[in-house]
Amino acid sequence: MNEVIQAILRRTGLKAYADREVERDKLETILRCGAAAPSAMNKQLGRMVAVTDRKLLSELDKEVLKAYAKYKGFQAPEGYHAFHGAPVLILVSEPKDSEYRLQNGACINENMALAAVSLGLGSRFLDWPNCFFNSEEGRDCKARLHIPEDHETVCFLALGYPADPGYIPTAKNEGRYEIL
Repeated sequence: MNEVIQAILRRTGLKAYADREVERDKLETILRCGAAAPSAMNKQLGRMVAVTDRKLLSELDKEVLKAYAKYKGFQAPEGYHAFHGAPVLILVSEPKDSEYRLQNGACINENMALAAVSLGLGSRFLDWPNCFFNSEEGRDCKARLHIPEDHETVCFLALGYPADPGYIPTAKNEGRYEIL
């Protein structure tokens, strides 16, 4: 089986990360792979911002949990972290008026997740931080993170080394397709 297919089948959503920084060259490669993702009409409007500062990640984690409680009624259990303790959070944004922003963002996110697996890292696709970043409370934070004012976040990727390097992905439901 070739390396691309192996990476696709190994990719899983991690919930536990090692207390280890992601090397800058690996992070840059992952971001380049995100930028190489397909986009509707090849407009390439998506932007990615990688947050690696632990203090900032902790602040963002708390704000996201607070917003999720406010807007969705979610009460996080003691010790719960929105980003699962990942040392990197990548925010993907697109212009608010981009008709295909969700699809474009998903393509960017998947490219980055597959690149991460190929480099020995793990990741988790996140959507729910949007409740903070696209709210009135999140506006100042988006500016602080260099997200253009005309953009909204569409998805996120928690990224880092797996806490358990021998982790085996959950079996995929292969009964979801057929060939006619």
